Amino acid sequence: MPGLSIQQLGDLLQTTLENLPQGEFEVAFKYQSYPICDKWFRKQRRRESSGTAISRRVQLKTNGSARFVQLYEATPNNVVDTMSTIRADWVHAEAKHHYESHEIDMNREPAKLVDLIKSRRVAAYMDIADIIEQKAWQTPPDQNDLKFPLGVPYWINYLPAGTVDYDGSFNGHQALYGDGTTSSTVGGIDGSLAANERWRNFAGTHTGMNQRTIDLLRRAIRRTNFTPPISVRDLYRGPASQVRLYSNQDMADEYERMVNAGGDDRNGDLNPFGGILTFKRIPWIAIPALDDEPYDPIFGVNHAHFYPEVLRDWWMKEDEPIRDRDWRHVYTVGLDSSFQFFCTNKRAAGFALSEAIPA
Repeated sequence: MPGLSIQQLGDLLQTTLENLPQGEFEVAFKYQSYPICDKWFRKQRRRESSGTAISRRVQLKTNGSARFVQLYEATPNNVVDTMSTIRADWVHAEAKHHYESHEIDMNREPAKLVDLIKSRRVAAYMDIADIIEQKAWQTPPDQNDLKFPLGVPYWINYLPAGTVDYDGSFNGHQALYGDGTTSSTVGGIDGSLAANERWRNFAGTHTGMNQRTIDLLRRAIRRTNFTPPISVRDLYRGPASQVRLYSNQDMADEYERMVNAGGDDRNGDLNPFGGILTFKRIPWIAIPALDDEPYDPIFGVNHAHFYPEVLRDWWMKEDEPIRDRDWRHVYTVGLDSSFQFFCTNKRAAGFALSEAIPA
C-alpha cells in the first residue's frame, strides 16, 4: 500500500479534525465534573471583547449633593469624580497534540485513523480543561504574576488573615496569593481605603457544616442581594437567576447529610432538592477542583457581576496541522484560549465563607 504524501497527510488530518466535535469534554477526566468549562464558558454565558486588557468603570461613591433644604436656601455645587477603573490582563493557555506521518500511515483503516486522531485531540482538551478548572479557584502565585488567571478568591476575598467573624461583614478586601502574601488592591482598586469601601465583598468565618454556618449563609445571601430602586429596575434582568453556591465535595456532602437528617419541612432553607442540591432555592454546586484547596471555602457567586471574559475568537481555538521545521515527519495542532475571570462589582458579586485563616 503506497504511503501518503505530505500534502495528502495534511489534508487528511485537517479534514478529520474538522469533522470531530468542537470543544467537547467527553471522556475520563481528572475531575468528576467541569462546571467552569461546561457552564461558565458556554457561548451564551461568556463575554467576549478585544483590546490589550479588560477594563471597566465602576461607580463606588456618590457626589455628596443630596441634602434637605429650605426655600431659597443657597447650596453648594459639588463636582466629584465618583468613578474608578477595574483592570485585568488577559491570560493565555495552550495545549498541543502531535502526529507522526508513519503513525498515520500505519493506521490507514478509517476507524483506526479516526480513533488515533480523536484520542490525541481529546488528550489535549483534557489537559487544558484540567488547568482551567483548577486555576478558576486559585489566586496567582504572587502579586506580580501575569501568567495565571485571577480566580474566584482573587475577586471574592476571604476575611483578612487573623480575622474571625462568625456573623460576616463587608470586610473582604484582601487577596491572598499562593506564596502567602496579601494585597488589598484587587483589579487595580485598593479596597482598604475608606473612599473605596464599596469595593469589598461580604466575608465570614465558619467552623464546618453546622447550624451556625447555615445561619451565616442565610445572612450572606440577604446582605448581598442588592435590589435597585424601581426607577432603574429596567437596567437589571433577573439577577437572582445568576446566583450559585460553590464548595468542595465534602462540604456539599455534609450539607446534604443535614438535609436528610430530618424532615424536609423542619427548616425553610433545607428544602427538598429532587436531585439538585439547593439552599434557599439557589443551586449548590460541588466543585471537585476545590477539594485540594485550604480553608473549606463556600463561595456565593452572582454571575451577573462575576464571569469569564474571552478575547474575541480565542476560546479553544484549534490551529490547522503545522509541519514541524526540525522534525519533518511530525505534525502539530495547537489549542489556544485567551481569557480572564473578571468582576465588575465586588459588593454584589457574592461572598466568601471559610475557616479562619491564620495570621
